[in-house]
Amino acid sequence: MATTACPSCAKPVSAGDSTCLNCGLLFAPARATLTSGQSLAGGRFSVLRPLGRGGMGALYLASDHSAFDRPVVIKALLPLDDPADEVESREQFLSEARMLARLKYPTIPQIFAHFSEGPHTCIVMEYIEGRDLLSGLTHYAADGTQIPGHAYPQAEVMRWGIDLCRLLEYLARQQPPIMHQDIKPANLMLDHHSADLFLVDFGAVRSHRLGAVRTAFGTPGYAPPEQYQGRGEPRSDVYALAATLYHLATDDDPANQPFVFPQLDQLGPLGAALRPALRRNPADRPDAAGLRAALEALHSNPAQSAPLKPSPPPAPAAPITPRGMVVAGDGSALRSPRELVTWGEQHWEAFGRWLAAELPTAITQAWADPQLDQRVQTAMSTPGSRDAWIDAVLAACDPRGFGAALPQLDADTRRLSYGAVAGHERRWLILRNSGRRYIEGEIRLPAILIADQSRFRLSPGEHVVLTIDALTDHLPVGRQLSEEVAIVTAGRVLLRIPVTLEVAQPSILSGPLRGNALWIIGMASLAVIAIALFIVFAS
Repeated sequence: MATTACPSCAKPVSAGDSTCLNCGLLFAPARATLTSGQSLAGGRFSVLRPLGRGGMGALYLASDHSAFDRPVVIKALLPLDDPADEVESREQFLSEARMLARLKYPTIPQIFAHFSEGPHTCIVMEYIEGRDLLSGLTHYAADGTQIPGHAYPQAEVMRWGIDLCRLLEYLARQQPPIMHQDIKPANLMLDHHSADLFLVDFGAVRSHRLGAVRTAFGTPGYAPPEQYQGRGEPRSDVYALAATLYHLATDDDPANQPFVFPQLDQLGPLGAALRPALRRNPADRPDAAGLRAALEALHSNPAQSAPLKPSPPPAPAAPITPRGMVVAGDGSALRSPRELVTWGEQHWEAFGRWLAAELPTAITQAWADPQLDQRVQTAMSTPGSRDAWIDAVLAACDPRGFGAALPQLDADTRRLSYGAVAGHERRWLILRNSGRRYIEGEIRLPAILIADQSRFRLSPGEHVVLTIDALTDHLPVGRQLSEEVAIVTAGRVLLRIPVTLEVAQPSILSGPLRGNALWIIGMASLAVIAIALFIVFAS
């Protein structure tokens, strides 16, 4: 019998089954799907190709014609046969979109829009071009065939774990706290351009699988015991993250033996750091900050984080760093300053720590280049932020390559068009560092505009969302304005964004005055009623 892979736990499922026996995922009916080339939302989007499907939704790569044909992901809710499930499913779907739209974190995909198209409810999300971490591990293909894989290097696993702990700390600070509740390798996307690790698929937030016998959710092997009882909390995500890091470091799938991690001791100090986060009782686990502290202590000292292995036979002594080569923290052998720069671009955070600790000495010992040493020492005295410091040293190591590259900044729109503004109107501008260089920029605005921040800092691959308000209370009605937003770095204009608007007649019941106007009208009405009652009783 033909099989397919469950999109939640990746275990083989018979083609005729509608429910995964391993995790209980109920599959949506395979009908009314979007097709390649289909135009959506009045022509704003065009479907390019399907990306996959799971649970109640399907994912499609699409082109956003309103933003330079930017590639986006359209997540479409598939229609269900039961009207009651249809309503609950749509509310769950839009709840995910509303929650994501208010989050501002570099490695959480952004929500750009939502719309309905025929029987579909759709949300438009940021496209992360890359691969999920499950693809490097032993896993099952769509036809049920097992594809062999291997464990990831421990240094890489620890770095990912530290970054994900910071993300969980951000989610836990929200009011109310937000739990992802389905952290696993398949939901971790490694961006091809920036090497950032994105956490995707927030569909389990405040939701459950429609039609499942239980109201628990998550994926067996990664979900902690309390999630099976519907009692998730922030430390439930800490458990799932620890189980995920175990899987990445061992290639031993926790779904094969939930709540048991037989290779934990073989990970040495890393296993010891993960063990408290895998305790059954959430009260006994560290929070995300506690797990991060344990991982950072190991990551800063690679010698202590090595896994336990049988002792190899004695070998002749060799220098730790052979002449002409610098050895990075992850064991990479860097044979030239240009290779050093390439590694630094791919491991920006680790490069900064290495630079502060021992990198200048390692460069001197490896290449004995007085001019290179002088450039590095000069760069290290660069004032400003730590990222500016890293950028200056990378430029010093490769002045004709990295050092000659110019800052590159992209905006999500070519023009800010406010239309008719009656007192106050708001727009958003997304800036992304698409180049190799670190950027510290300034936003220069005309007098009619106010931004939520006047300066920004972006490492390569990062982005910032600016809120820009137009205020026209002091301008004559009917006036048309053409202005521009200028993005400046180091005294040079990187971007100019034209701004157009027309001043409209403010309405007392619109914009910021609405609340005051309603209060005044309400008070006046009460005064009239009081006077009328006084006259009636007085007569």
